[in-house]
Parts: sequence; C-alpha cells; structure tokens
Amino acid sequence: MKDALDLSNLVTSVPIIDKQVKDYVMEKIWEGSRYGQKMTATLQGDNPGILFCLMSYFKDETSLGRGVYIAISAYEMLKMKGDLPRVTFDTITKTLKEYLNSNKNEYVVSQLALMRKKDPVLADFVNELSERFDNPLPALEGGILTYRLLEKQAEINKLKIN
Repeated sequence: MKDALDLSNLVTSVPIIDKQVKDYVMEKIWEGSRYGQKMTATLQGDNPGILFCLMSYFKDETSLGRGVYIAISAYEMLKMKGDLPRVTFDTITKTLKEYLNSNKNEYVVSQLALMRKKDPVLADFVNELSERFDNPLPALEGGILTYRLLEKQAEINKLKIN
C-alpha cells in the first residue's frame, strides 16, 4: 500500500504558463531583489536538485547569476500554474549528460524550439529575458535546463506509474 501512495503523488506533466502569469512575474522581477530572493528560497525548498544542478554546471559567478535568474523565474511561473515534479539526482545526471554530450548551441536551439511548441509563452519569456544580457547563453541554459529537468522528471514519473 505504501508504494501505491508514493506513486499517486508523482507529478507526470509540466504545466503550461499563460501571458497573465508571465506578466505578473515580469512585474515582480523589476520590483527589486526581494522577489528574486523569495523565488530562490522557494526553489531551494521545493526542488533543491535544480539549484544544485545549476550551481554545479556554471563555473563563474556571472554565468551562474544569469542562469539562476532565468531558472527561478521560469520555475516560479510553472509553479503558479500547477504542481511540479521533484527532480531526483538520477534525473539531474541524465539531463546533464544529455546536454554535455551534445553541441551546446545546437542543444539550446533545439530545446528552445521544442519548448516553443509545448509552452510558447515560457519559451518567449526565456528568450526575451536572456537577450537582455550581453552573453545570452548562460541565461538560456538556465531556463532550458530547468524546464528540461522538470520535463524529464515528469517523463520518468509517468513511466513509473505505467
């Protein structure tokens, strides 16, 4: 019976955001750093694996800051629309391996295109916000890796149930 209860709590999809949620989060972002601190604390509490993944991946503070900035914003928007899967270490390992074994630029472009098909508002948000930086790649990576980690965990959870 315990296994059945554990499986019933697994989240098997990633919600889709709408323009209202995007606009709300964008407004909060520009209000100041307190909202960013709150979103970081939320991510750390809810899904520390995502933050761990980003902190392990990015090698310098500037890239980490930009990647986490987009990641926490995307996470907050998705969370506002529904439950999110809790990312496991195994999923982090698989996702990073998938990314690191690919051409980074091609991976980012292809994953952004896939995201655009599944969640165009989120894809536009990640793309638009990353373009505000002189080097948009770390911000794009943060948003895409966060989405991909959640998506991959949802896929793995779905397989566990079926």
